[in-house]
Amino acid sequence: DKDNTGFCSTAYRFMHTSDMRTWQVSEEMFASAGKQDQVSYNDKVLYAPDVHYKNGKYYLYYCQPDEHAEGVATSDTPLGPFLNGKKIALFGHNQIDPGVFTDDDGTSYY
Repeated sequence: DKDNTGFCSTAYRFMHTSDMRTWQVSEEMFASAGKQDQVSYNDKVLYAPDVHYKNGKYYLYYCQPDEHAEGVATSDTPLGPFLNGKKIALFGHNQIDPGVFTDDDGTSYY
């Protein structure tokens, strides 16, 4: 989060570890504003994301405080950077804090 006065920010920072004891923070691997901006259609804050791996790509699903601001960006690695944020057509269903599931038959659900 951006600061201690509220939730969310315009950039995601990733925490990662290889041993579950020593953690590192990767700064701004995806952002909706600023120098790492990958959301061309607005500069609003980002809510809780989900990352999903499928067919050799990592997909970062994000949402924002706007009725049409749920989206997805891609990367070749789990640490990003995640690029080219694009809106997801949700046909009038707006939610926050996405979750993605891929069934045994390969079909993915948002």
